[in-house]
Amino acid sequence: MLKNNQKAFTLTEMIITIAISGIFFALISSIMIGLLSSYRNFEEDASRKREIRQVWVLILEAVEEANKNGSKLMIREEDGDLLITIGVEQDHFLEYNKDQNLLISGNRSLSLVYIEAMQVDVLNLGSITIAFIDDSGNKDSRVFNLYGGVIIL
Repeated sequence: MLKNNQKAFTLTEMIITIAISGIFFALISSIMIGLLSSYRNFEEDASRKREIRQVWVLILEAVEEANKNGSKLMIREEDGDLLITIGVEQDHFLEYNKDQNLLISGNRSLSLVYIEAMQVDVLNLGSITIAFIDDSGNKDSRVFNLYGGVIIL
C-alpha cells in the first residue's frame, strides 16, 4: 500500500513511456539501416571505380608499348574471347576472356567483378575506341591513337 505522500508511476504513464521509447528506437534503427545501406553502396561504387581504373592501366600500358615500338595492334576474336596482340611475334599482350571474366596482360591477370563486356571499335587505321560496360549498365570508353596502325583479323 502506498501512503499519501509517496509517488509512483501509474499504468497509463508506463504505457505512454514504453510507446514513446518504441517510436524512438524504431526511428533510430531505420536511420542505422539507411546508413549501413549507404555505406555498402559507397563501398561497391569505390570497388567498381578501382576495377575500372586497373583495367585502364593495363590497356594504357599495352597501347604505350605498341606506340613505343611502332608495332601494329592486331585485334581478333577467338572462341568469343577478344584478343589484342602487338608486334610481329603476335604474342598476346591483352586478352579479354569473356567466360572467366578476366583481362590478361602478359603474366598479369585481372579478375573482373563489375565489368560485364568489352568492346573495341576501329575508328580508322590508326585509332581505336575501347569501351567497358559495367554491371549497372554504365559505359566507360576511351579513344587511343596507335602509331603503328591497327589490323583487324
